[in-house]
Order: sequence, then C-alpha cells, then structure tokens
Amino acid sequence: MTARLEDADHTSAQQRIDHAKSDPSMLMQSLLPTSGSLLRCLPIRAGEYLELVDWTGRQLRDGKRGGIHKDVPPILQSLDPKSRRWIVRVNAIGSGYWRVVGEAQDLIAVAQRIGQRWVKGLRLAKKIARPI
Repeated sequence: MTARLEDADHTSAQQRIDHAKSDPSMLMQSLLPTSGSLLRCLPIRAGEYLELVDWTGRQLRDGKRGGIHKDVPPILQSLDPKSRRWIVRVNAIGSGYWRVVGEAQDLIAVAQRIGQRWVKGLRLAKKIARPI
C-alpha cells in the first residue's frame, strides 16, 4: 500500500508516471500495454488511465484517514455510467476474472478472438450487468 500513486513500486502506473515526467505529451496518447500483453487496453488516454487508477484506489482503500474524493472521473462516466459496477469489477480481479475484465459480450468476443470457448469471469460479468 502506498499513499501516492507514483510511489506504487513495480506497477504500470509508476512506469507511466515516470515516463510522463520526461515526456508529458504521453499522457495525451492512447493507452498501450506496458509489456507482454496480447490483449487490447482500455480505449482511453494514458492520463485518463492514471486518473482512473488513482480514483479506484481511493475507493478501495479501507481505513484511510481523511475524506475520500467521491467525484467520478469523467473517463469512468464514459466507460460505464454506473460507476459502482467498476468497483465491483476491480474487487473481483484475482478471484472472479482472469485474462479480461468487462461485460459478458466483451468477454465472449475476446474468447472467440483468442480461439477459446469461454474465459473466466463470464458468470460474474452477467451478474454485474444486472442493476446494482
């Protein structure tokens, strides 16, 4: 755990922040995988990704002293107007999902693209699609 995103050692967020210090224009570029991923990234800019990671961490950090800024980042509003689903999905990473996170039709499309019949997380994706 860390209080500041840039202090989160060995994370893609830290790598992106370090890169942005030497090349601030990268924050306006499309989000690209940091290494080894064959799957696409979210269709957002690197700066929006960092804002989303920061906001998500603030929501999930139990016992944090002080107030938590509850305003939803604009990028999350465009990705999913029901921001609560984002938090449920993030909490499920590592247990409910494996390769890909998203709505059921997205998981099915990825499975087809990589030649599989299904990917882990399909049942969870269908459950989350119902109103929260």
